[in-house]
Amino acid sequence: MKSKISLIILVVIIIFLGAATAFLGYYYGEQKEELEALTAKVNELTQVPEVDGDVVVDETPDTTTQEPTVTEVEKLVIAKFDSSKVDNSARTNMTNVEESASTVTMGDITYRKGPKKSITSSSIYDVEYQVRYKNATYTLSDTANIVDVRMQNSGVSSINYMIVLLDDGTIKYSKVEYEGTTLEFKDYTAIKDAVALVTIGSTNGRAQVGVGAITSDGVTHVLPYELP
Repeated sequence: MKSKISLIILVVIIIFLGAATAFLGYYYGEQKEELEALTAKVNELTQVPEVDGDVVVDETPDTTTQEPTVTEVEKLVIAKFDSSKVDNSARTNMTNVEESASTVTMGDITYRKGPKKSITSSSIYDVEYQVRYKNATYTLSDTANIVDVRMQNSGVSSINYMIVLLDDGTIKYSKVEYEGTTLEFKDYTAIKDAVALVTIGSTNGRAQVGVGAITSDGVTHVLPYELP
């Protein structure tokens, strides 16, 4: 009888231990799953987000010294005709558009702004010159066109300077003598990147009128009263 009671007690103890083991295993299993879920959430919150594939950098101030960025200022460039960029929608019958020189007359001087050639092919037009003075013609450059021409007094009543700006930024000049019949163009080498000519005046001492050359940096350079 005692052996049966002992056996029953042993069976009960084994069942109890098995149930306890199962319960503890289930409980700790849930705790482990909750712990893993919390760990995953923490990792998700601390991860650096991505925007359009680019990693967003931490906004913590950077104490490292950075070299200043130098922004290159694009120079002012004189627009030149480009036959590949022509919109003829307003005049569709005007095809094969090309640039033509405009003729300007200043007393005995005639000059062409733009290419030497003229659209008009009539023989009365002398199309192979840039400057004409008393029927003598001159070509200042085979590659650059005249942008502007200004006259400046030399200080002698019978002599002026003809100052010419070409679209490559160079300046050429010549004395224009009242009794003379020819011109002699020289390079004004002190300025190499001119983009415009302007007539200037000064009332310092006495009224004076001259010519200024504006360079690509926006500075107006007053040309000498007497050119070399």
